[in-house]
Amino acid sequence: MLLPLHNLLVHLQTNTSHIEQQLRAVLAGWPTDRAAATADITIKLQLADELPPLPAPTPIFTDGGDRILHVYQIDEDDAWLYFLDGGLVRVPLNGATTIDGVVTAGLLGVNGRLEDVLYTSLAPLLRRHGLFLLAGLYSIPSTVHEAAAIDGASAWQRFRYVTLPTIFPALMVSGLFAFIISWSQYILTLLIG
Repeated sequence: MLLPLHNLLVHLQTNTSHIEQQLRAVLAGWPTDRAAATADITIKLQLADELPPLPAPTPIFTDGGDRILHVYQIDEDDAWLYFLDGGLVRVPLNGATTIDGVVTAGLLGVNGRLEDVLYTSLAPLLRRHGLFLLAGLYSIPSTVHEAAAIDGASAWQRFRYVTLPTIFPALMVSGLFAFIISWSQYILTLLIG
């Protein structure tokens, strides 16, 4: 199944029709086919009876009080996302574009959990592609810039009055994520130091 996200193409692979059916339900309304294109990111989700053993070290991150997600980093090339209710996903941090994961039937039965696995696994790679800013830039119709140019707006004025207000929501989301990431690292440094 191919999922185009603006100019980014995500290829979703699985070994069972059950996962594919749930992915199709999750992505209903998205255009999911594109003519013979090469995927930018590949996600391979396999269904298993049980998860492989967890990585040995303690997690580098655990989400709040629910402790549904644990993040392990064995080496500098990969992070492992462990979802308490039945998912273990390897996310590359070194520039590779293939995400490998194993999910159990228990995770598939919980409403909304497959989406959590999918989007949480994509987040590190999407950030690298600058998807938020790309989405903002691609949302500007070229006719708006052409109209501004015809009205005599300079390049600076087109940027200030057309481009910047249009991508402002994407800038806010990117800024929020940057703040959250930097704040969590500040707290970690404060606790260690």
